[in-house]
Amino acid sequence: MVAFLTGIDAATDWRLLEGFREFLAAKSGLGANLALPVLLVRIAYPGTGNDFGVAAMREESVQAVTVLFDELEAFLEAERLRDSK
Repeated sequence: MVAFLTGIDAATDWRLLEGFREFLAAKSGLGANLALPVLLVRIAYPGTGNDFGVAAMREESVQAVTVLFDELEAFLEAERLRDSK
């Protein structure tokens, strides 16, 4: 799902998800230098640690995809409210 969403972001000249990684990093307390899939898995499965295998295995899980869409909705709503001021 992240690859699909990244494709949509590319089609919008990288504007759709501008700030989304930073939004997730601020919300999770993790670094904005982490890749989007890693941030989403860490939010979906807190306490998993840094095990890359666990993260990769869960990247497309129902929980991680649910977190992706929930967080994307929250981000887009925050952007909409910010832009309406």
